[in-house]
Amino acid sequence: MPYLKIQTNTFTGDENGFLRRASFRAAAILEKPEEAMCVALEPSVPMLLGGTDAPAVFAKLKGLNFPEERTAEIASQLSAFIAEELEVPTERIYCIFENVSRHMWAWKGTTFDAMGK
Repeated sequence: MPYLKIQTNTFTGDENGFLRRASFRAAAILEKPEEAMCVALEPSVPMLLGGTDAPAVFAKLKGLNFPEERTAEIASQLSAFIAEELEVPTERIYCIFENVSRHMWAWKGTTFDAMGK
């Protein structure tokens, strides 16, 4: 279940529409079913990047069995999507990726590690 959280100091559009597009695109980038995606948008976050409050984004993508060998490709595709959607230049977009252990992620009241046993 990948989780994408996008924080930005700008956004005045259709939040639900953006979330639907982000969910679809992130699932495609990660080659995961969209049913497994969770996406959150935090607009209007006070944020400085490089000492300026020009439009910026901080995106965090977490997942189980995150494909670490594909982080450069994922960063490129995710940044391009965010840049186009939010009209923020890629040099003002930070992305971090986190591979979460199966025993540290739960769904339906149990961890993914316990589900596999």
